[in-house]
Amino acid sequence: MTLSVIAALPFAFGGQDDHHGGNPAFRIVPLLTNARISQLAPVLQTTPAALMGALQQQGYQVASADQTIEQVAATSKADPQHILFQIMPQP
Repeated sequence: MTLSVIAALPFAFGGQDDHHGGNPAFRIVPLLTNARISQLAPVLQTTPAALMGALQQQGYQVASADQTIEQVAATSKADPQHILFQIMPQP
């Protein structure tokens, strides 16, 4: 279910950028890594507090649910895509 929601997001936000075509699975990554933790948590079927805790448990520096994965990655000197894939629920 979570992956279905994630896969559908590019279609929901389609037309908001100048990029056309391409694999929707790859196009969604920037949308997710630039979403605030508070916005991303429900998509990943968790709470902002639990998502922050999971990120901190993996060694990432998280100060607020208003941060994005991009910001967490910059602060933690990590790749935002790698962080995103680590926190995504497993099927």
